[in-house]
Amino acid sequence: MNKGKKNLKKVLKIYLKELRRFNDYKSFEVVGKLNKRFKEHLFNYRIENYKIVNCNSSFLQDNVVKPAFCLIRDKTFHGAEKDFRQAFDDYKNNNNIAAINSCGRALESTLKIICDLNKWKYEEKYTAGKLINICRDNGLFEDFFKEEITKLLTEGITHLRNAKSGHGSGAKKVEIPDYYVDYMIHTTATCIVFLVRANEHYKLTGKAAGGIAPT
Repeated sequence: MNKGKKNLKKVLKIYLKELRRFNDYKSFEVVGKLNKRFKEHLFNYRIENYKIVNCNSSFLQDNVVKPAFCLIRDKTFHGAEKDFRQAFDDYKNNNNIAAINSCGRALESTLKIICDLNKWKYEEKYTAGKLINICRDNGLFEDFFKEEITKLLTEGITHLRNAKSGHGSGAKKVEIPDYYVDYMIHTTATCIVFLVRANEHYKLTGKAAGGIAPT
């Protein structure tokens, strides 16, 4: 943690100690506003029970999310990068439903771009599940990895999106907590890193790592 964040935490602790003495609606309202500002600026902390707690994993940010952005920064993956950045903007603006949808679009954009790069045919309406099958059938990753990667890519991401935001909620208001979006962003980043690196290996060798070229 840099010096600025340390100083901010120190000041907040003193402020929260005084705020806790009141423990009324007004103090809860202040805490809510502070948490909202933290989220808008991607400050990886929030206030719970008048204590400052870490709400994001810096390890995941440094080793999963940032590498994903580095890999899709190339203009080839511009569409996927745009969708993934939109997910962060949606999250900062407290629009968790939109953030989950943006993560789903980022994944599907990545899969479609890989298909385009390798001239693998697909229909524009195809969802992640069908696109993953196309990549697998063409040897992007080995068959033994099929179950694991398919479950991660489709059940981990698209099922959450469909269950919580992919369809209309009708009259019922759908509440999506921040930790759902954290999961979605980190899982999407993991999948993007895997797919882009797998494609890099495929372009160099014509086959999945350790596998044989498709017939």
